[in-house]
Amino acid sequence: MKDRVEELYSYIQSRCLWQFFPREWDRKANIEGILGRAIEILTGREHQAPETLLDRYYYVEAKALVTDIKNWFPWLNELDEEEKIAIIEEVKKRLIKVMVVESINPELRLSGY
Repeated sequence: MKDRVEELYSYIQSRCLWQFFPREWDRKANIEGILGRAIEILTGREHQAPETLLDRYYYVEAKALVTDIKNWFPWLNELDEEEKIAIIEEVKKRLIKVMVVESINPELRLSGY
């Protein structure tokens, strides 16, 4: 599982701009929102249509991400629901740790920004 988490993490780091929003809360919301929707799509648990513009944004980004990672990582199609969820959750934790918690960019935490 560790290798698969690393593969997906590296893929997202190199290809997804939504992780680089300018504020700490934006970055965390994007990571959680998009990867949360990706889990729903990957597991067939899409239970409601996106209602707000932000929900639609998360859905569109997640849909594109899922399409890409299914093509790039065929092993993903062979996993059961629990394994897919576990891998995406680990990727999410790692992204939040690196992009939010451990970021040395002081502008992320400016209150007036």
